[in-house]
Amino acid sequence: MPYTHLNLELSIVLDGPLAVGTGFRRGLVQRTIERNGEDMLYIPASSLKGRIRDIAEQLARQLELTDICHAPHGDTMCSIKKGKDELCLVCRTFGTPGLSSRTRHTGLRWSDAQLLQEYHDLFADSHAAQVRTRTQAQLSRSRGVALEERLFTSELSIDNLSFRSCISGWMATTPIAGDEVLSYELMLLVAALKMVPSLGGGRSRGYGRCAINVDVIQVNQQSVTLEEVIENLELLRDYVQEENHGD
Repeated sequence: MPYTHLNLELSIVLDGPLAVGTGFRRGLVQRTIERNGEDMLYIPASSLKGRIRDIAEQLARQLELTDICHAPHGDTMCSIKKGKDELCLVCRTFGTPGLSSRTRHTGLRWSDAQLLQEYHDLFADSHAAQVRTRTQAQLSRSRGVALEERLFTSELSIDNLSFRSCISGWMATTPIAGDEVLSYELMLLVAALKMVPSLGGGRSRGYGRCAINVDVIQVNQQSVTLEEVIENLELLRDYVQEENHGD
């Protein structure tokens, strides 16, 4: 199995507000959202990767790929169930517990998604302008009414922000027969990126709706168009036969 260097540059365009929660409160706000060291909103790489992996697992099952793991629980993932040379397609693409990030098998590096520079300039004098707050009442699911004394305040980003991120590094790939560039891992990753409908929390309330654009795809420093990848997605169904043939 060859090692391949991948470089993908992404733009994330929101359709509405975003709520990537910190799990902490600040003052009268019970649910705060992520900010970086410059007090600017961002999407942590771990949140981005986790969401895209979840989509990739769903896609793999829809394509009826066999033996797909269930993240994030370690006991249902490859490093616990199987030997390191028998990773499922999803774990081969996104990594798995027990494989050091310093190995080439899990060498892809996901960067935090940062606001575009135009927003840094816009909010330079007022970081508070990035967010708005919303006060809601906790509901009783069984009764369908608001609970008494259960008000909470959440932070949300303002609507329709845009972020940039990248994915880069080495990974072991399974080339598609007769193609020197495309691999099953690359196709699964790109397909999952394009299928993400939303990010962050509050998705049932319509928060985090987005489109992820894959602006640059490079394989061993060779440029590949998004169309080249998308038009070959049906070949993902051949992954199991390709693996069996390789054995």
